[in-house]
Amino acid sequence: MNKLRSKAFGMLVFFSIMLIGCSKQGPEYVSDYDVVITNYDPEKKELFSEKKTFGMPWKVVHVGDTTITEPTEFDIKVLETTRAEMEAKGYTFIEETSNDHPDMVVLCYSVTTTSVYTWWDWWGGYPGWGYPGWGYPGWGYPGWGYPVRGVYAYQKGTVLVEIAENIPVHLPSDEKEVQYPIMWEGVTNGYTTNTANEIMRVEKNIKQMFTQSPYIQSNDSN
Repeated sequence: MNKLRSKAFGMLVFFSIMLIGCSKQGPEYVSDYDVVITNYDPEKKELFSEKKTFGMPWKVVHVGDTTITEPTEFDIKVLETTRAEMEAKGYTFIEETSNDHPDMVVLCYSVTTTSVYTWWDWWGGYPGWGYPGWGYPGWGYPGWGYPVRGVYAYQKGTVLVEIAENIPVHLPSDEKEVQYPIMWEGVTNGYTTNTANEIMRVEKNIKQMFTQSPYIQSNDSN
């Protein structure tokens, strides 16, 4: 398991507890609970400047709820903000219907129940990505979306954004199976309702993810 990742998400839990426990009066606003944590693969950090394009499934995977089939207003804000931040960093968005092969894939999740699940250092990928109409076959475990490794407990209301390098790596155990390395991930929590206030907060916090990750920058933007 990636020790840096484990430490980062341990900090997320720690700071969430501290925010609740350190104030005798409690937080004045719900947004006082907000925590934004980002983490990256040190071996991939320098590659961000070389990347030029990204693809992003127009879907937020709701971990713990298989009944949500269409993006909610909250989901749309997550997707729109994430795409806008990537474009502001100089990357070009590649549509799913395009024949072009994006350099990176951006993935969005929302934890809709208090969940303990496995989190992978790799993304399972879409069969046929980069070919006409990537589509959504092979989402991983039913109802969960992208495959994951390592055990973490995420509270209800956690939003995760990941960037995967779109270069397939063959697994030593099975040469027919390929996965895609995760380059970066951001986590923010404290969203339990689909209200205008929470939509505003998640927009602010996703922007903060990218603000505190200055290494995510394409040379094409210079």
